[in-house]
Amino acid sequence: MAVHRVVTPEVGGSNPPAPAIYMYKEGDIVLVSCIAGPEVYVRLVKRILKPQDYWGADGWEAVLYRKSDADILRKAGVPYSKEGPHPVWVYDENIIKKRKKGG
Repeated sequence: MAVHRVVTPEVGGSNPPAPAIYMYKEGDIVLVSCIAGPEVYVRLVKRILKPQDYWGADGWEAVLYRKSDADILRKAGVPYSKEGPHPVWVYDENIIKKRKKGG
């Protein structure tokens, strides 16, 4: 019988790293880095975990938080329409930080 260990990406700063899955929850607004270049804010919608027996990656279904973020991505070459919502996929390692309350 094979035993599989679940490894979650770790994030952190000067404190000991914490598993990324526990740092964020549905509805959180986070700053993410994009492959197109700019950093944008998204609202996390649904957590998706990679199946143990299949290819894939852990991450989040999300939507762009600000209309200006869609404009920034459009200027970077991402083919978004002017009307939202704009669904996106966010890998755990692309999350930079959670937005501060009231910010």
